Amino acid sequence: MGINKFIYLLLVATVIVLFYEKDTKVVHIDNEEKPEISFYNSTAYDITTTGVKQVVRSSEAYMYKTREELVDGTIISKGDTNNSANIVSGDHFIKIENQLYIDGNVNLQLENDIDIATEQLEYNIQTKIAKNNLPFEAIQYNNRYEGENLYLDLMKKYIKSDNTKMKIEVINE
Repeated sequence: MGINKFIYLLLVATVIVLFYEKDTKVVHIDNEEKPEISFYNSTAYDITTTGVKQVVRSSEAYMYKTREELVDGTIISKGDTNNSANIVSGDHFIKIENQLYIDGNVNLQLENDIDIATEQLEYNIQTKIAKNNLPFEAIQYNNRYEGENLYLDLMKKYIKSDNTKMKIEVINE
C-alpha cells in the first residue's frame, strides 16, 4: 500500500514538473559574423604630415568588430630610408590587434632586396617580428636561403630557421 502511494505521488510530481513553465533564454550564435564595412577592388592610403606611410590594396576588404580581413592583398609600407619600401602580398590577410596572419602565396619583399616566399606568415606590427612553421625561400641578389620555422626580427635585422640550406654566390675579383 505504501509503494502504491509513493508511485502515485511520483507520477503526480512528474506531471506537475512537465507543465511548469520556466524562463528560458534563447542563445543565438551567429557563426557567420557580418562585416561592418566592406570594400571591393580598394586602395587605402595612410597619410601623415611627412607623406604616405602605407598603401593597402586588395580585391576584397572586410572590417569586423574585432578583426580586419583582406583577400588578394598587398601592403606597401615605407622603409627606413626615404626611397625604400617593404612590400607584403598574399591571398588572405587577417589582422587582429597588432597581429597580422597572412595565408597563401605569401611574398615579403624587404627594403634591403630580400625576397621571402612561403605559404603562411605571422607578423607582429608592433615588434616587427615575422615567423612561420612552414618551408620558405629567401633570395637576396643571387644568394638563396631556404629552411623551415622562419623567425625574422626586422628591428634587430636577425633571421633564424631550422633545416637551413644556403647557396651563396662568390665573386672572384
